[in-house]
Amino acid sequence: MAHYRQAVHAATDLALQTDKGIVLATSVLEKLRHQHIIIPALDVIERVCAEATTCVNRRIYEVLSEPLSNGHLHRLDDLLKRRENSKTTWLAWLRQFPSASYKGIKTGILIVVEGKKQLALIKSHPCGKILHLI
Repeated sequence: MAHYRQAVHAATDLALQTDKGIVLATSVLEKLRHQHIIIPALDVIERVCAEATTCVNRRIYEVLSEPLSNGHLHRLDDLLKRRENSKTTWLAWLRQFPSASYKGIKTGILIVVEGKKQLALIKSHPCGKILHLI
């Protein structure tokens, strides 16, 4: 169990730099070999990498959401509600646009305007543009 925790910790440090599973798994295997530890089954390596990735994602979400007010958080939650007369949520609607490949749109609707993080309120518009900043 101690080796498992060490492997997760080492993978977490690397997971801050990459989200590629093969890179994490290779790193974990190399660390175990370097320390002369018997290599566990592949599913154990997979769990180590998954736990490290989950830990890093939680840290990132905490850092992103920490400066947001309750109002901002409620507006983000509203993006998960279904659009009027539609089967899709506002977030799903946003992802339909070609510009949705931009990670900022997919991961938090946080944009930087004049050096401040602000939450974008998305409204239906023929051009699919962000119409209002809170």
